[in-house]
Amino acid sequence: MHLRLTIRRIALEAIAIAIISAPSFAQDPVSANKLHQADTIYRAGTAALAQQDLATAQSDFEQVIRLIPSAEPAHVALGLVLVHRGHLQEGIHEYQVALTLRKTDPTAQLNLAIAYQQIGQPAKAIPLFTQIEAEARINKKPLSASILSAYARALAATGNLSQAALKMRAALSADPRNAQLHDDLGSIDAQQTSWDSARQEFSAAIQIDPQLAAAHLHLGLALQALNQPGSLNQLQQARTLAPDNPVIALELGKAYVAASNDDQAIPLFQQVLDQNPHSIDAMSQLALAYQRSNRSQDAIGLFRKVLDADPANAIAAADLGMALTQAQRAKDGDGVLGADRKSVV
Repeated sequence: MHLRLTIRRIALEAIAIAIISAPSFAQDPVSANKLHQADTIYRAGTAALAQQDLATAQSDFEQVIRLIPSAEPAHVALGLVLVHRGHLQEGIHEYQVALTLRKTDPTAQLNLAIAYQQIGQPAKAIPLFTQIEAEARINKKPLSASILSAYARALAATGNLSQAALKMRAALSADPRNAQLHDDLGSIDAQQTSWDSARQEFSAAIQIDPQLAAAHLHLGLALQALNQPGSLNQLQQARTLAPDNPVIALELGKAYVAASNDDQAIPLFQQVLDQNPHSIDAMSQLALAYQRSNRSQDAIGLFRKVLDADPANAIAAADLGMALTQAQRAKDGDGVLGADRKSVV
């Protein structure tokens, strides 16, 4: 969710750049009448885009491209509209066409990089961010915090955590009061198991924005990793702020389990399964909580579901055997455990 919101914010910034630039097409070798017509339609499209009338904007930009196929700003603008309407591959194609027409268009580069992240291909985004950064350095214009943070997320997604941390710190230097950036940097530190640094960043995020549920969640997990007090309290605050978030519910449930409080954990695991019936983690956690609560039949049903989804899950097979034994079905339990041993061997 967070990545999608960040992408939307950066893309909207790029939309604003496109609207402000809104150049005429005087360099295209076309008739004056066609040039005037395309320019008028393009300006109408940018006006529609500014009003978030995406259907009208798309129609206008497509008309411009039919009139003047080499109108690079129209390809960029059409790409923006298509991406925002959920047509990612079509939008990517328009950005690519724009960059064949003008290789150094920073708006096309930025939005193509963001689109690559949206479709789960951050490695393709990194060369584009590198080009944007190099051009900014040549022009002695610092990159915005939003671009730097997007660059950092692409690096983190490809496993280059040290460079990701550098870019995210640069983003924070540009926007030090941005709670989300502190939370993002803390998340990168946590991936590097730099838990104390992560704790400091999550705490800074909360100090700036106490309503940021993700920062409370992340601080709670960092405190767990550090074996420091306050973890459960942070997870409870995250739950209060985002009661429908399944990740928070799952982690708070696990914290209640660690505190030997299955009664409070069980409804949380049930909530996660209501939202995501295929969550093996939630099924396993709920089954174990049922087993500890002497609800063996409920536990057995869930352990069987886990094994249906993941037949090679040796731990679930052993847990099912124990649940069957607990339910005074020792023979069935021994059979499952025996089959499990054979599969492991």
